[in-house]
Amino acid sequence: MNRGDSFRMIGYLSFALADYQQALELDPHDWVIISRISLVHHQYGIKEYTNKRYADAEKCFTTAITCNAKIAQYYISRAWSRFMQKHLPASRADLLRAMYLDSSIEEGVMLAARLYPNQNIDSISMQRAARKY
Repeated sequence: MNRGDSFRMIGYLSFALADYQQALELDPHDWVIISRISLVHHQYGIKEYTNKRYADAEKCFTTAITCNAKIAQYYISRAWSRFMQKHLPASRADLLRAMYLDSSIEEGVMLAARLYPNQNIDSISMQRAARKY
């Protein structure tokens, strides 16, 4: 796993992912390994997004979320990729989920301004609260 971390840090994501997957074969329920795998998929998604391959980025972010659904940034990243593809309802759902996980995430405020024009964060948060019930 340490080798995978080293590969990830220098940007060799495919090598990092291969090492993490080998480690996961030894212990399929190791949350630390699963979390690192999710991080690699998120980093892949960022690369795809940067290269304007928004559908591919969305797939990577979805894989990251499947591995670890507790990270607000993953939902924000997928929301942006969906926003760029004009999938606004799905983008809004991701934004609301991210705000539920971490209401202080700054990137969420920027996205909210685009997805919910003429609404303030408090009213968006109320929508989020209403969807919980």
